[in-house]
Amino acid sequence: MDIFFTIAQKIIKTTQIYQPFENPFKMYIEMRKNEKDPFHENYSMVFMMISTIYYMCLKKTYFLMSAKMHFIYMILQNPFHSDSYKEKTLNLFSKTQKVYSTLSKFVYICKFKRSKIQVDTDLSMNQILPSSMKNTITILQNNARYMFFLPDLIKIIENAISNSHDFFIEPLQSKNPYNNMIFNNATLYNIYFAHRNSTFVISKLFHLFFLSDFDTKQFCLDYEADIRDFTIKRHVYNSPVQEIHKDVIRMLKDNIYTKKLDIHENFPKDVLVEIMRPFLYYKFMYTYGIYGIEKTVIYKKYLSAKLKIFYQYNKSFGRMQYKRGFFDLNLTTNNNAYKHISYNIKHIPFHKIKIKMTSSFGIIANYLPISIVDESQQNPNIYDNDNDNYNDNDNYNDNTNVNYDSDISSVELYHEYDESFNDP
Repeated sequence: MDIFFTIAQKIIKTTQIYQPFENPFKMYIEMRKNEKDPFHENYSMVFMMISTIYYMCLKKTYFLMSAKMHFIYMILQNPFHSDSYKEKTLNLFSKTQKVYSTLSKFVYICKFKRSKIQVDTDLSMNQILPSSMKNTITILQNNARYMFFLPDLIKIIENAISNSHDFFIEPLQSKNPYNNMIFNNATLYNIYFAHRNSTFVISKLFHLFFLSDFDTKQFCLDYEADIRDFTIKRHVYNSPVQEIHKDVIRMLKDNIYTKKLDIHENFPKDVLVEIMRPFLYYKFMYTYGIYGIEKTVIYKKYLSAKLKIFYQYNKSFGRMQYKRGFFDLNLTTNNNAYKHISYNIKHIPFHKIKIKMTSSFGIIANYLPISIVDESQQNPNIYDNDNDNYNDNDNYNDNTNVNYDSDISSVELYHEYDESFNDP
């Protein structure tokens, strides 16, 4: 900050350098005493600029760059200043800022060249190759260089700014994982523009953080719903199986259709969770999403329709199945060595159920005809008995219309895959 003030005084050619660190008004008195033409408007402009920026930074209301911009805004919007005064002040500020930026860039280049590379691997300890430099960034901190693979760095920033407790947002400052130093705004801007110029799709959350000028408080005020959606999606799709298995079971028990499913207690948890993750995402969205917005209402209706189709497609989903061995002549034996225990996993995937909104939030739910893969060939612990499924009168019939509740229309067949409707 003192360098910026020094440059401004050098431009108007003061006889000595005055600093406002003790008393800005005292600085102005000394300027009037020592200068040859103390009443020249250049001195009043410099004093106004220095004192305003100094007080804003002193009260920690603004950072230096923000204080500069706020000062120019105050001058240009003041109706009591003449146009000539505004133009001269703006010219003085522009010259000062140009010299300051050039000097800052020169200092940064000198520090960058003289510093040593502390880390030249990504977070997985893989060497960063010259061929991947477009997707990497080198950060200078504490006179040391740290190389990052951009996806790793973006993930660190996303985890920090979306930190939450029970989906209540409590953002943290983004830090360098190697030295635990906070990334300042200049570094965050460098990361953002490097990310934009890379071959990766830009992070939506990081872009919204950029639009908030990397101010965590303003970020939460402007984009709370987007941050909540991100945290919910991260929790559902990245949490381990043991953590969200109970949530899946609770979701199935709360629905009036899927609560009729007789899922065996030994049914593989990882299989059940992977099938139900998209459904659970919709459940969490309307349960923990921002209350009162249209998305929560629609997701609740979507989930009800999708779970009903899931249940109607195979009402035997999750049941344990026994298949006796060919040489088991004694059918009354209880020896499990002659039995093949498996589970019914035939289901309709989440993204194959097409949902269309009608007037007044009515829903038309369709399912896409698919070829069911016999997963017993891929996993010997899972067996799918086709005969038991299709001979059961309780199962879904492709030609049958299913009557929904008051706000949901009939189920129809849809014969084209809608690429625009994928997993969230």
